[in-house]
Amino acid sequence: METSFLPTARPLPAFQTLAAAPRCPRPLRRSTIRAAISRGRKEDTVAVVREQLEGCYLLAGIRYEGLTVKQFQGIRDALPESCHLLVAKNTLVGKAIEGTPWEALKPCMKGMNAWLFVHTEETNDFIGAVFEGKYYAPAEFKS
Repeated sequence: METSFLPTARPLPAFQTLAAAPRCPRPLRRSTIRAAISRGRKEDTVAVVREQLEGCYLLAGIRYEGLTVKQFQGIRDALPESCHLLVAKNTLVGKAIEGTPWEALKPCMKGMNAWLFVHTEETNDFIGAVFEGKYYAPAEFKS
């Protein structure tokens, strides 16, 4: 008779389970995520948005999902002084624009948005734009 060195596999019966490894007590972990902001900081954010709305000629919501901090900072640095780019929770921006002409932006308050506040009517640097397939020349914005 020939001797085989391969072990024979026997199926376990359906009711038999493997013994669980002994449980080690987990050390208590304190959360390092601090996503919630205090009421005071929320009120400060609403105040900053309201301050930016004073004398604002254009308010635009811009999706910034996927941008790195460095890319976002590059955008901020490239903006003229009359523009301010702010990242704030949509609900806080929504509270700040309540009762203002900017309230029409409420449907845009979903997702990761940055808010661009433009504080000038000057369009000296404006060379043209296309919106919904229509070209707009600089003269069309100087009305």
